[in-house]
Amino acid sequence: MSAATTQPLTAEEFDRLDFPQDMNWELHDGAVAEEPFPPLVNRLIQMRVVALLGPLFRRAQVVMECPFQIGGRDKRSADVAVVSEHRAEVALQKGILTDAPEMVVEVLSPLKGYLELKRYRRLCLNHGTALFLVIDPEDNTVEVFTQCGKVATYAVEESLPVVLLDVSSAIPVAQIFQGITL
Repeated sequence: MSAATTQPLTAEEFDRLDFPQDMNWELHDGAVAEEPFPPLVNRLIQMRVVALLGPLFRRAQVVMECPFQIGGRDKRSADVAVVSEHRAEVALQKGILTDAPEMVVEVLSPLKGYLELKRYRRLCLNHGTALFLVIDPEDNTVEVFTQCGKVATYAVEESLPVVLLDVSSAIPVAQIFQGITL
């Protein structure tokens, strides 16, 4: 008896599939992956991060659930992304951002596995992301990663430095969680 094999899907094949609307769907290295809707606390934190980053990046786009494609076998969505003005304009014309956003922010939830998040972080950092943030609503911290590796973990009593796309600023970590988990 022979084992059935499946070929990885291309982004074009993935786009032709008809998915149920009760889940978010992504393409991970040619494999279809269902992404459950995040808990409300995650959405609230995402909205807060957009509100905090928006005024800093006046010459870029700050987008919640930002779709992007890397090569022909990965279509993902960042919880929050910062994209340069030029790349955002090109993405609007194409319908999707090519390669990873300059900044990716992910909010941890019980639905996201550590190893999958680690693979996703590596994928982004290897394809254009300069700053990758992991926000943990359980312990109210923000982990910061760059292409050189993990930089630091910031707690609520600290400020998160944000240096990207000609912006150099800091956000008090407590502002991310205030009224949501604090």
